[in-house]
Amino acid sequence: MTHGAPTKYTAHPLSGEATWSLAEGVLWDAQAGRLRWVDIETGTVLSAPFDGTTLGPVAVAQVSLAGVPTAGAQVPAARVEAPGTTSESTAYAGAEEPRRLADAALPVHKVGAIGLCDDGRLVAAVDSSLVLVDPPESVDPRETQALASGFLLAAPGRRLNDGVCDPAGGFIVGALSDSSGTGAAEELVVRVVPGRRDGAGGPASVTVLRDDIEQSNGMGFSPDGRTFYLIDTVPGRIWAADFDASGDRGAAGDAGSLPTTDWRVAFTLPGEYPDGMRVDDEGMLWIAVWGAGEVRRYRPDGELLAVVEVDAPFTTCVAFAGPDRRSLVITTSNRDHTAAERLARPHAGGLFVTRVDVAGPEPYRFG
Repeated sequence: MTHGAPTKYTAHPLSGEATWSLAEGVLWDAQAGRLRWVDIETGTVLSAPFDGTTLGPVAVAQVSLAGVPTAGAQVPAARVEAPGTTSESTAYAGAEEPRRLADAALPVHKVGAIGLCDDGRLVAAVDSSLVLVDPPESVDPRETQALASGFLLAAPGRRLNDGVCDPAGGFIVGALSDSSGTGAAEELVVRVVPGRRDGAGGPASVTVLRDDIEQSNGMGFSPDGRTFYLIDTVPGRIWAADFDASGDRGAAGDAGSLPTTDWRVAFTLPGEYPDGMRVDDEGMLWIAVWGAGEVRRYRPDGELLAVVEVDAPFTTCVAFAGPDRRSLVITTSNRDHTAAERLARPHAGGLFVTRVDVAGPEPYRFG
């Protein structure tokens, strides 16, 4: 729905001739003055200085899972909670076996998403594990640290996908698999919270929020942090749920909560494939629409307010970046292009940017 002509923007190439197979999850790290994003297909985390107009040299790091349990077992001390439960047992749904990974690790360590951490590291969704890694520009990076694993049932191509840090210091992440698009709505959305933050240690907790999503994708929060949005790409559905950020963030590891049953459909985009998303300072949703070559700004009720045209059909995610956070940076993919299509659109798979009339908040941090 729309009550007037939407505002039009045109995005321009930002990364020059540099392109990636499936660039995703772009974030603005104001403390470092850098853009951060991932290339899912190559399992890399990237970053570059950004002044609001110009992109600096790109740092790239391959994520290693050496020493990280990734198949057939949970990370020690992680606990998994079923929807509506508060048990600290590692068993899923009390009596059932924990959700397990495949017997063999995925052939490529695909990085679905990253989030910023209080200590400067990054939380990363890699294959079916959540880990901590140093940013790619680090001079002496530390080893990958495991946070949680073993909560996804084995299925062809199943992995963690998009994720977001929440106002209470947790990380929410969803999954997809090769069955996405077949009508099988069985993918998880989970919330991972670190152990006690007061130095007393303790296990990370994994709470299952949804287990009926077809292809979990973009996530975001309203400016007051009280409404959480989730995209289910295949049915074109944008979900909303109330978020309670109460609790002592400096002590208990389980501060903040989301409902596991009381979800509502904000709006749908029938026949389209909404992908990544960010929410601006006015509470409007900026959604990258896969296959449309557009990023669109919507009211939470689905009214279309603005369209950003991008010379790359597969837009994947957006970020409000730069000193004033009014530079909208867009990641794209060229993975599904033919050779002829890549010649016709040489910047597809790269970063694009346009100036917009509204800013977005800085991302929340994990920890």
